[in-house]
Amino acid sequence: MQPTLHPHPDPVAGAGGRIGTGCLKKCPPDFLLQERDRIQSEYESRYGPEPACDSGTYAGPPDAQLVASAGQPVTGSNVAQENLKRYLARIAAGESSGGRNIGPNYLGARGWYQFKPGTRQLLMRRRQYRHLDPWSSNKQIQDQAALAWIDLYGREKRVNILGAIQQGNFQLADRVLGRNQFTSLPGGAEQHAIWRNPTNSIRYGPVGKSGGPLFSLCTAKLCPST
Repeated sequence: MQPTLHPHPDPVAGAGGRIGTGCLKKCPPDFLLQERDRIQSEYESRYGPEPACDSGTYAGPPDAQLVASAGQPVTGSNVAQENLKRYLARIAAGESSGGRNIGPNYLGARGWYQFKPGTRQLLMRRRQYRHLDPWSSNKQIQDQAALAWIDLYGREKRVNILGAIQQGNFQLADRVLGRNQFTSLPGGAEQHAIWRNPTNSIRYGPVGKSGGPLFSLCTAKLCPST
């Protein structure tokens, strides 16, 4: 469940079930649905309804482009930043139980995002990222390190993973990162058991509906709140 960058990685098929799109018998709590609707309304008021997500090309607002540059805080639109925060929480939920099990584990992995010693060294050997220690006691630095690693891996794979996350296409990010990086993600090679609970799919899902089934588990037609 620890991230590892491979210079020439071989594709590894992910194991585990996918989250279904059908309505479930038990709907998520009303407060989660209300929060979803509030954020969706804010998103559509800014950018219009339901932006399209393709296989990796970022098509969102121009102020929400790739971030995670050396020495600078993450910047961009409010919605894009909210999606980055949510996706980091999504990773941490499976890797470290949301920061409750930060290790080190038997492989030496530590932190919210469970970086192994070798992976940490690979990141910090790069001059622009040498200050981003994924084992730092500062959670914000750990966040920046995770985003920097996602950016590096996306460039290696030629997939704009950060752009997809900012736009709310968490499924694309899960498919790429879940193979051999953060394997506890939904559909990943070591998918965590928390994703069997549909409430977690909304809790750690993207802003709005553009993330696909994560926000379509319950609709007013299929799962009325009454």
